Amino acid sequence: ARVAAALGTAAAALALTPLLRVGRVERELPARLTAAFGSTAPRALPGAAARLAPFLWRDLLLGVSRPAVREDALRYARGCGPLELQLYRPLAPAGPLPLVVVVHGGSWRSGDRRELPELSRYLAARGYAVASIDYALAPQTTFPGPVEDVRDALAYLRGNAKELGLDGGKAVLLGRSAGAQIALAAAHADEPIPGVAGVVV
Repeated sequence: ARVAAALGTAAAALALTPLLRVGRVERELPARLTAAFGSTAPRALPGAAARLAPFLWRDLLLGVSRPAVREDALRYARGCGPLELQLYRPLAPAGPLPLVVVVHGGSWRSGDRRELPELSRYLAARGYAVASIDYALAPQTTFPGPVEDVRDALAYLRGNAKELGLDGGKAVLLGRSAGAQIALAAAHADEPIPGVAGVVV
């Protein structure tokens, strides 16, 4: 029982270590976002609740507010067939929007653009355009197919930036799991993708 209690306490302490590191990340985050995206003013956007800091302890208990945003399903072309992306934007954007491109996870074989909608809506309500993209899945496609899909999605978004209200020169890739690998491969490809300012994985 003592050993189990000690192991349980150690496991709980390890599970809580991200909360111990959050202070440093919180201090660095605003400057990093400004460097990547330029200046945004989320407090001035309709429906976007002002946040006192990037991390708030009350969010762990009450959740994060999710104001209404505009959401559109758009189709972009690729050699193996059409793919879709979900574009989230503020209801009342203030000028061209910096872009976050979300690449979903799923072990390269599953998943779709509808993953992480809460994060996409949260970012859109605070002044970003968020394009959550589909990509061709294995085994129907092989590497670098998904990377080319990211490239094609960005080319489509840049080509339609004026109509969609986007700043085509300010994009950050955001990937989870398999999407993280794809985002990194796209961001560090031998032929750089124009307008990509950073990658979050």
